[in-house]
Amino acid sequence: MSKRSDKAGEPKVRPAAAPKPQDASRGVGRIKAATHASLAALDALEVDSLVLVLPEDERPLLGAAGLLDWRMCGWLSRTVLAGTVKGLRSERVLTHASGRVPVQRVFVFGGGPKQEMARNLPALIPEIARVVADAGSEKVALSSGCAPQVTLEALEGAPRELLDRLHVVFDEG
Repeated sequence: MSKRSDKAGEPKVRPAAAPKPQDASRGVGRIKAATHASLAALDALEVDSLVLVLPEDERPLLGAAGLLDWRMCGWLSRTVLAGTVKGLRSERVLTHASGRVPVQRVFVFGGGPKQEMARNLPALIPEIARVVADAGSEKVALSSGCAPQVTLEALEGAPRELLDRLHVVFDEG
């Protein structure tokens, strides 16, 4: 509430402006907005699979990838340092979260150079859809490594098999 006085000493109370409603046309499928990547958000996931798109040239790991790495006691960083995971455009890795986050599977897709990830993402989305469907994933969280508007735009043309499974998109912007 804000206060305004028309007469000296007599405050007039008027309600504050109502918040603007969310634009329901934004987003795709079940996703209407991106979720900020945080440890709390990672710990609260109610999905069976987490998909990370990892850039090849961004170190240390940031966003959901960095948070997952923290929860997994540096496992992802160690695989990057060992050269097992590089973030190259053709790279695909499937692992488990060792009970450190509430997901059964963690998929890591190479996104290529960070500056090219936004351009590469629309072509990568159908492959992500195929892989998570083939693995039997029913509920998926996605961390694309891109700004949320880029991710949501890339998902607009996504195969139905991914949109039906996608429950969370992390804001990496």
